[in-house]
Amino acid sequence: MKKAHILSAVKSVFTFVILVAIATACSNSTSNDEEHEHPEPEGALLTLNGEVVVAKYPDNDNLINNFPSVTAGDQTGLITVQFIDHDGDPVEIEEPEAYLRFNISNSSVIDVEQPEDWAFLVTALSEGSAELTMELMHEDHPDFTLPAFTIEVMAAE
Repeated sequence: MKKAHILSAVKSVFTFVILVAIATACSNSTSNDEEHEHPEPEGALLTLNGEVVVAKYPDNDNLINNFPSVTAGDQTGLITVQFIDHDGDPVEIEEPEAYLRFNISNSSVIDVEQPEDWAFLVTALSEGSAELTMELMHEDHPDFTLPAFTIEVMAAE
C-alpha cells in the first residue's frame, strides 16, 4: 500500500515538473519570432555629392525628387542610401541577407551599378527618361520600396 502511495506521489511531482517546464518554454522571451526581427525602415534618403536628391519621409506620402539631369555617356557620382525609421532617425541595416534591388523602366536610357552595399551609380546611356525603383530586400521579400522616381538623360553635345 505504501508503495502505491509513493508511486502516486512521484507521478504527481513528475507531472508538475513537466507542466512547469512547458509553461516556461512557451513564455520564453527569446522565441524564434524575436530572433528573426530586424529593423524595417519607413523612409529613405538618396544623397549625391552631399545633397539629398531623392527623399521619401515616413510622414509624407509624396516622394521628393531632385535628381539632377545626366548627360548621355556620363555617370553620376556615388549615390548613398540612408534608410530612416518613423521618426526620421537613421536605420542601420546589418543583416547579411539584406540587399538592394533596382527596377529600371527603360534600360536603354540608364543603367545602375552597385559598387557598395548601400550605394550605387547611374550611367546615362541615351537621351530620354526612365523611372527607377529601389527595394530593400530581405531574403526573398522587400522590407521597403522607394517609389519610382524619374531620371532625365540629356543628349550629349
